[in-house]
Amino acid sequence: MFPKIPAAHTVVAAFLLCCTACTLAACQPSPKPKGPLFPVVVNGKWGYMDRNGKVVIKPRFEGAGDFHGEIAEVMENEQWELVDRSAKVVLSLWKARDVQVALMFTEGMAAVYVPRSGYGYVDTAGTMVIPPQFVDAGWFSEGLARVRTSSGWGYIDKTGRSAVEPRFHNAGDFSEGLAWVRVVTEGAHVFGYIDHTGGFAIKPKFDEAWNFSDGLAVVAVEDRYGFRRVYIDKTGRVVLKSPTEVAGFFSEGLCDVNVKGKAHGYMDKTGRFVIKPQFDDAMPFHDGLATVVVNDKCGLIDKTGKFVAKPQFDYDREEFYSIDFSEGLAPVRIGGKYGYIDKRGEFVIAPRFDYARSFENGLAMVKVGGKFGYMDKTGAYVWKPTM
Repeated sequence: MFPKIPAAHTVVAAFLLCCTACTLAACQPSPKPKGPLFPVVVNGKWGYMDRNGKVVIKPRFEGAGDFHGEIAEVMENEQWELVDRSAKVVLSLWKARDVQVALMFTEGMAAVYVPRSGYGYVDTAGTMVIPPQFVDAGWFSEGLARVRTSSGWGYIDKTGRSAVEPRFHNAGDFSEGLAWVRVVTEGAHVFGYIDHTGGFAIKPKFDEAWNFSDGLAVVAVEDRYGFRRVYIDKTGRVVLKSPTEVAGFFSEGLCDVNVKGKAHGYMDKTGRFVIKPQFDDAMPFHDGLATVVVNDKCGLIDKTGKFVAKPQFDYDREEFYSIDFSEGLAPVRIGGKYGYIDKRGEFVIAPRFDYARSFENGLAMVKVGGKFGYMDKTGAYVWKPTM
């Protein structure tokens, strides 16, 4: 018995059904890549790869920044834009000729400048949650951001609602519950500190003021000897006088002090030197370690002043300021080449790069001969340098 041959209209119907299914599948948006994405360059165009080195956004941009949540800043046709993980433009920003720094996200928000409109704020989904309207804007800290209007500086919350009415001549970011502000009193510019309600926690009376750090803030006062810097607590009480004209910030209980413009050391909150002045420059402590400079070479010390890594790394205030660890490793430069050390000061990845960024999500961008690549913490390339 011969097999039954389908009628012609049945074959056509099946074909059309197949074509319809294929068309619908083609119309479906491609799934957005998950996990961290990294900018890569191929033949002068930038795109993005995943953690395994697979290209997930085809290189087509003239410039590309890091992803912040669901969005990244890219330049296409001399226009800076925000794109999502599928490379779809979610917000057009400014022309390349306009002066604008890269987006700085804090607490999930970033200030963006829109020409002829002013500053507003976007979230990590690329939504303009606070429309552009401000003359100037800072980043969010402790849930509030400083913004400037025609009336002066004030603060807004993450909905854009005014939390502290704009009335100050200048203002700083909130730190440890307080923010410095500058006002004019009897024709003089003086600084004080406000809390989150806008009320003065410390009345304006200082000639200069800086953020609170480790429970103390540096302020400048004038007496019969001239201007001097002192440390105050959150009541405004002077608890420590700076032994020098240059006063640093407390971090992890210690503060860098420059004695008579010559040597740097570290003092505690009683004013006692726990690490005697002996360095040409010194940076704050982080995770028990601090970068110090001796004879134009960087090293690392612990809180006893003992060298964890002797001064041997290249020092350049413009290009290389401190040894900063991320994910357990820090890029350092020696003999003009970058490598990576651990917190014992030992090289984990030998210096062989022309430039190196900190590790993030397990990978670090490096530059070799004008080409950019990515490597993992073993020093193996996940993306060989390209340009």
